[in-house]
Amino acid sequence: MDTNKLRGLIVEKFGTQQRFAAELGISNSSMTRILDGKQDLRRSVIEKIIIALGMSGEEVTRIFFAGAVA
Repeated sequence: MDTNKLRGLIVEKFGTQQRFAAELGISNSSMTRILDGKQDLRRSVIEKIIIALGMSGEEVTRIFFAGAVA
């Protein structure tokens, strides 16, 4: 997962990680653990992220499948 790109989108659309976490209905500390790679992402959270950020298919691929073998 490309957390740098995800963090950029979060700041661009929500201003802060804390506002974004609140929008998703998760704690800011959970969001921090997710972005730091210390907590796995559940599918339901990924879906909420995609919707909240209005991500395109290309952005989803770039962010969630960064480094995946084609």
